[in-house]
Amino acid sequence: MSSSTLDGEDPSSRPTSTTNKADDAVGNKWRKQQLDKLEKKFQPPSATTAEVESSVQDDEDLQPMWKDMESRVKNRRSRTLAENKGKIGRTNVRKTDEDVWLEQGLYDDIDDADQNQKDEKKS
Repeated sequence: MSSSTLDGEDPSSRPTSTTNKADDAVGNKWRKQQLDKLEKKFQPPSATTAEVESSVQDDEDLQPMWKDMESRVKNRRSRTLAENKGKIGRTNVRKTDEDVWLEQGLYDDIDDADQNQKDEKKS
């Protein structure tokens, strides 16, 4: 016999949240883990950058790829405005789908339809 029939209640009349306490415990544990994970995101890092910088005494402590990257950045020659053809900022930005569609004239049909509707309303 189940515990629900011992106390004389019909199991279907109980709220579903109390019928399975194991599921509730698992759900609460999962929620707690999710909240802990979220709180952890907003906690300050355990080692500050000053502590990390102070632990590096020599360039030899750094990995070679980081040294190479640093030299590329420091020795980079800035391009003039004329060389950039007036563009400022990132130059390798990919075109979005919408930009390609605009170039191909997809939106031209929509603009024409809108203009036709405006013309019809005026007359």
